[in-house]
Amino acid sequence: MVNVKEIEDIIGYRFKNKELLKMAFLHSSQGFPNNERLEYLGDTVLDLAIADKLFLDKNDMEGNLTKKRASIVCESNLAEIVKKYDLHSFIVFGNSFKSKPSNAVCADLFESIIGAIYLDNDRSMVEVRKFVDRFIDMNVCNAIDYKTSLQEIIQKDKNAKLDYRTIEIEQDKNEHKFECVLYLNGKIESKAKGKSKKEAERNAAKALYEKMKGDSKL
Repeated sequence: MVNVKEIEDIIGYRFKNKELLKMAFLHSSQGFPNNERLEYLGDTVLDLAIADKLFLDKNDMEGNLTKKRASIVCESNLAEIVKKYDLHSFIVFGNSFKSKPSNAVCADLFESIIGAIYLDNDRSMVEVRKFVDRFIDMNVCNAIDYKTSLQEIIQKDKNAKLDYRTIEIEQDKNEHKFECVLYLNGKIESKAKGKSKKEAERNAAKALYEKMKGDSKL
């Protein structure tokens, strides 16, 4: 059972529709409905909120803004916030889920909360921005965004094309596992696995990025 009041005390927001908050904490392992749709929405809303804040720095160029946003909303950073405030302890899992919540699960929870707050305010960004201000450090920009960095290298050749193809390769009782095959101009250049699609794609991008950076021709 989701402890609504305790969660609201932690996040500093009182829901008008308590069912939205409860939904944000329902993991897919316990069936449908769950928080996957809220996570999908919250992912985009969070990107917009962060982009809007970064845009206020009129001296920063587009490429740098993109890198900063990617670092701030990356899976590991969002998961760290969730774990810091022990929000993952409120997630409702199915009986088959026996492992500790992964970074992917925690990051999805953060985005689900964002999505729930957004809907609870009739799709207004006001409370979302307040939530972001409370929990996100805008100076967390040190992590390498491998997908963006790889794209910058590839763009040196105007005809080059990257293609991420990610599939679910395994689903056990506890979590999903994915594999990303990364193509460059139709040729397979790297493969990587992850506990989420984002993690698999990031790992594949990292592998090719490090390969290309190590190429003396670059």
